[in-house]
Amino acid sequence: MVDLQEFTIKGPKSKNEKLAVDHLGSIGGCTKLRKLRIERCDLVSLAILAQFSELDTLELKEVYVETTLSPSFFNGCSNLRTLDLTGSPKLAQLILGNQEIRIKLQKLHTLTAKDCNMDNLNWIPERIDVTSPSRPLPFPSLSIVDISGNNSFNCHDQRVKQALCRFDNLKRTENPQVKIVNRNFILENANNTNCRQQMSANSILQLNFFRLLDQIFRHQVQLMTNQ
Repeated sequence: MVDLQEFTIKGPKSKNEKLAVDHLGSIGGCTKLRKLRIERCDLVSLAILAQFSELDTLELKEVYVETTLSPSFFNGCSNLRTLDLTGSPKLAQLILGNQEIRIKLQKLHTLTAKDCNMDNLNWIPERIDVTSPSRPLPFPSLSIVDISGNNSFNCHDQRVKQALCRFDNLKRTENPQVKIVNRNFILENANNTNCRQQMSANSILQLNFFRLLDQIFRHQVQLMTNQ
């Protein structure tokens, strides 16, 4: 199994029951693993991830992990391009809420966190103009984010709007010039029909535009009031 490149384990189809997995030690020697898919399982730990330096795709769907996540678990995820955390709310919150873990995902291109009960988008990084090995920034290659389904953030919240705009405005340095990365944000909030849409870069730019109009209007009102 040394040359194994893809491993999948799935629990029962019933959402009321999950497969209990004591450990994943049986694939510990599969150092060439590129795709790891775990679905509907209760795991003891994710420490084994550190061994898979060639991992490209990681799916942890409806997964619960008993032990605390350590950033060292993700030392082998430097080449990870796809991360799917659908239906794993605690796991998603622990990963996205930990900057030490986020900065290890330098090549992450696609992030899916559907049905994860998230209530904020604070994990979206600030604008990137220059990156350096001494001060890595989280998710510099992130281009697609899917947070549709059951998430509890409010699309009318100004902080959420600012996070969406940050995602659209992120830049990545590519010698010899700075290039804007094409990015896509997929939203759906069951509690807010205004969020049931696919927000492309264009729609987020429109959000920036309307925000600017609102600021201009408020400024004019303030001037009239002062007069």
